[in-house]
Amino acid sequence: MLATMSTWREMPGVNSVAPAGLEAFFYSMETSPIRLEFVVDGVTQRLTITALVGIEGTFEMDTDADSASSQSSTAAAEDQLVGVIYSYEPVIGDEPIVVEMRLMPQGYHTSNAKQVSHLGSFYIHARRATSSGETANLLTRLYERKADDLLVSALREVDPRLVRMHSGLQGNQPVIMVDVGGSRMVPMNVLGDGFCRCALIATGLLWGQAKLVIVDEIDSGLHHTVMRSVWENSLNLVRRYDRQLFCTTHDEEMLQATLDAFKDSPDDLRVFRIDRLQDGNVKAEPYRYEEFQRADELGMDIR
Repeated sequence: MLATMSTWREMPGVNSVAPAGLEAFFYSMETSPIRLEFVVDGVTQRLTITALVGIEGTFEMDTDADSASSQSSTAAAEDQLVGVIYSYEPVIGDEPIVVEMRLMPQGYHTSNAKQVSHLGSFYIHARRATSSGETANLLTRLYERKADDLLVSALREVDPRLVRMHSGLQGNQPVIMVDVGGSRMVPMNVLGDGFCRCALIATGLLWGQAKLVIVDEIDSGLHHTVMRSVWENSLNLVRRYDRQLFCTTHDEEMLQATLDAFKDSPDDLRVFRIDRLQDGNVKAEPYRYEEFQRADELGMDIR
């Protein structure tokens, strides 16, 4: 997970020379374990992420395990963050098991991983507007099911001119061509970052392997007039395909559009304000819809 997050955030790969991907999770090198508890299909599950510091992190790689390398790690300075241990407690049948993975500069080692079914996630970072490869792959799957209208109808709310979309190749690279009523179809990128970003969000929500869709700065590239439509279409897809959508925003207009879009279904929305406390810790302050609405009426800034 941390290695993937480093890639998503455009950081160097996790290693002892460039440990920024690990340090982003262990603020000020505070190595207390990160404990997460969540519910999947009604079952409470836990994930603990523990830092490995200095020589404590040295271990011999299992040559039979799934890993990037079979070399043993080398000793490190005592205060150096050299890796992490994931301890995941899912439930298989009626019995809990523990799946452990160690992530080190030389690779990773897992135990019991084949017993776990993966939820899958689809992440869109703030500067990512389009992925022709992923959207072309999705369109092909939708064509097979004669269900490409799902994507088109969702995006038509953003651009009413949209007639149809077609995936193809241009110079051996995947391309999405879009019919907006002109004499020729045009590449999707021509329609702007907002349209492309909405297409990517819809791609994530329709993607069969992803239960979780994570969007950083969901308002990026969007005009305020389409924000409510983006929420409403996303909510329809979330309900239809049993997805969870996590997103961040710092845009007041997007927050107000959120209030408007969820006024008939307030239980579908959870809002959290992230604050850094004076002692350096981070706190997530939850707002129920009614509290969120009241804060907006009083002019309180919850961004």
